[in-house]
Order: sequence, then C-alpha cells, then structure tokens
Amino acid sequence: MRRYCASAAAESPATPPPEEDSSRAAGSSQGQPGGEAARQYIQRLLAAPPSMHSVVADAAAGLLFTSSLGSSDCAARVWRLWDPRGMAGTGGSGSLLQPALAHTLSGHTAPVLSLALSPDRRLLFTGSHDYTIRVWSTADWHCLRVLKGHGGGVRALVVAPDGATLYSAAADNTVRVRASCLGGCCPVRCQ
Repeated sequence: MRRYCASAAAESPATPPPEEDSSRAAGSSQGQPGGEAARQYIQRLLAAPPSMHSVVADAAAGLLFTSSLGSSDCAARVWRLWDPRGMAGTGGSGSLLQPALAHTLSGHTAPVLSLALSPDRRLLFTGSHDYTIRVWSTADWHCLRVLKGHGGGVRALVVAPDGATLYSAAADNTVRVRASCLGGCCPVRCQ
C-alpha cells in the first residue's frame, strides 16, 4: 500500500482569527453558540485547504472535526470553537473562544477522506485513502479499533440513527455494513 503521509510534526496551516469583540461574539441572530465570528472562522477554515473532503460539527460540545488538510496529511483534527458550558440548562448561548486546535488524531497512513460522529457523540469514525476506518473515543481521543475490508479509499461514512450500524462506501465501489463497535465488537484493535 502506498504511503502518503509527511511527518506528523507539521500542524494545521489554518490560522485562527484575531480575538473578537465579546459583545459581537456572544451570539447571533439565530441563537447559535459562537455566532457570526464562529461562522466566519469555519468558512475560512474550510476555504484554506484545497483537498479537505469532510467536516462534522458537534454543536453541543462546541467542536468541529475536519478531515486531512492536504494530500500529505494523514490526520483528522478536532477544533474547539466555543465553550458549551453556558448552553446546557441555563439558556445561555455559550462563549466563543479563540478557535483552537484541540486534538490531532493520527494513525492513518494516507489522507482522511470521511468522518462520522455517533448519535450519542461517544465515537468518531474516520475513513481514509489507506482503505481503513478508525474508531475514536471522544472521551479521551484514543483509537479503539481499526476496521479493514475495503479495497479502495473510504469516501463516505454514516452511522444509523440508533447508533448500532456503520455504513461505509469506498472507491472500490462497495458499501459495507457493520456493527458500529459500541459493544466492543470490532475485530482489529489499534496498535
């Protein structure tokens, strides 16, 4: 299998925006946490890398997940966009933080093409051009399992609404259906 990845030491080329005026950053007319400043930052982040394939947001946790940021990057990234503590049960809108890289999820040997978050937000799935899917715990950001079986890059991932089934589509024109690993059912552990 061809290896694409450069050194893991290279971090994201995306640059966070300058600090926003707190009166503007507290919310938006739509009541979404982070408001206009977060929306503009996400647009800049998505416009920067020419080969990013996937992005997933976890609004309740104030996180944004992005696939590889270029053809020599083999990691997915977790960005903290706002502090969700003001949201749960308080009616608050959350506080916008300086958008920052929270975690880099390394392990794939080729660019990450697809992402999916389980409905309960406990698992993040990353599909790669290395023909594998990695299952990550969102509690501690460790890889729990590596799923193999595709004969091409994994281009799409979807978790069923009940969280029990993971669907993956790859460049080899196959769709695989498997248990989503919530019960520890996956066959290959991360090294």
